[in-house]
Amino acid sequence: MAKKNRRNSSSKRNQSKGNRKPVIIIISTLFLAVVAFLLLKVVVSSGGDSELDRLIAFDPEGDLTFLASSGDTLMTVDIEIADTEEDRQVGMMFRKEFGDDQGMLFVFPQQEVHSFWMKNTKLSLDMVFADSTGLIVTIHEKTEPQSKKHYFSKPSVYVVEVKAGFVDKHGISLGDRIAWQRD
Repeated sequence: MAKKNRRNSSSKRNQSKGNRKPVIIIISTLFLAVVAFLLLKVVVSSGGDSELDRLIAFDPEGDLTFLASSGDTLMTVDIEIADTEEDRQVGMMFRKEFGDDQGMLFVFPQQEVHSFWMKNTKLSLDMVFADSTGLIVTIHEKTEPQSKKHYFSKPSVYVVEVKAGFVDKHGISLGDRIAWQRD
């Protein structure tokens, strides 16, 4: 009988070891998830350049001049040019900063009414819409960050986004013009 009990106790130990494997896997997985989360948090909070920050850093592609209706220069800014569907869809999303002398020029294939929103846009912007001749036809100032509110234009081909307060600071108004060139 003693031999029979040894077999039973040996078989019970093997069963209990077998039951521990899923528990060990779960604990290991949780541990790795916590470590990954903490590493990600350190990288994000370190202030270093993340891949996303590098992808959305300002990359000047030309310059744009705001001209008063009299023809006088009001201000010239460096611009990024969003002239593809993909670039126009992303626009200023996720940017954390934008210089006072920087802007983004959206170029559309045809003149029509456009609608912009601020979803995933962290900065308040001024939006300046211009027709195919460069005449400023619509202005929206100090847009609401992270908003799904739509900002509509009169028929336009160009939209210039600049830092909020830019339009007021430089005296830009309806009837003024834009002129731009690619580097």
